[in-house]
Amino acid sequence: MLFKHQQAAPDTTCWEDIGKWQLALHNQRGDYYFELKTTLSELEITNTLAQRFSKQDFAVISWLGLYVV
Repeated sequence: MLFKHQQAAPDTTCWEDIGKWQLALHNQRGDYYFELKTTLSELEITNTLAQRFSKQDFAVISWLGLYVV
């Protein structure tokens, strides 16, 4: 999970019902990479986060598929 152009790390506590969040890394441009362990599909995650963020400010990234809790 990637959040782009953020002034601070997004507060993921409001999305604990989605799954387990862990900050993996961030950079000086305001990009925050999280590891998310969940049973939800990419579409379900995207729809949930789109309620708070513009779709251009986040991306669901999966190297080998989504992790299952």
